[in-house]
Amino acid sequence: MENTKNLALQLRRQGQLQESKEMFYFNDRDLETRRCALAAFTVMLGKWHARSGFTFIPQRDRKYLGGYNPNEPFHELNNYIEAIVAHHHQIKQDFPVMFKYIIDFLISIEKERKVPYEKWFPELDAQLVQRLRDEVLLPNNPLLEVPTEYKYFLRESGIPPFFESDFFE
Repeated sequence: MENTKNLALQLRRQGQLQESKEMFYFNDRDLETRRCALAAFTVMLGKWHARSGFTFIPQRDRKYLGGYNPNEPFHELNNYIEAIVAHHHQIKQDFPVMFKYIIDFLISIEKERKVPYEKWFPELDAQLVQRLRDEVLLPNNPLLEVPTEYKYFLRESGIPPFFESDFFE
């Protein structure tokens, strides 16, 4: 594990390894890998939306807090947005419930905070964020008119239910 991390850092420094949409497994050939990657992203957004955890922190805030190192991997929101924009059609087709939750969280977080993502995260590519809105969020906003019970997210993501109400009859 440590050797893999060191190799990734060395390649990144040499410009041979770029953090890109492929690194998030949203387009992996293996359905289970995609399922797990999207479930993790959905949960990260859900925690952020509920304000119980902040996976995505602007670089300027991490620099101020002392947690920013450009050579260390971190959850960069720009990379996730790039992956969603690039693969949203396939995600919607393969995992419609998780897709719906992702859309809901991305719209709600920005709306409730009343600060556009590109102002909140100055390092974001503003054109990419606009593409996210125009190509993914706005066209899929009607999906949110009918709520989806959480147990459907659990089933689609492969997480076993815990509460009795999360089981299917």
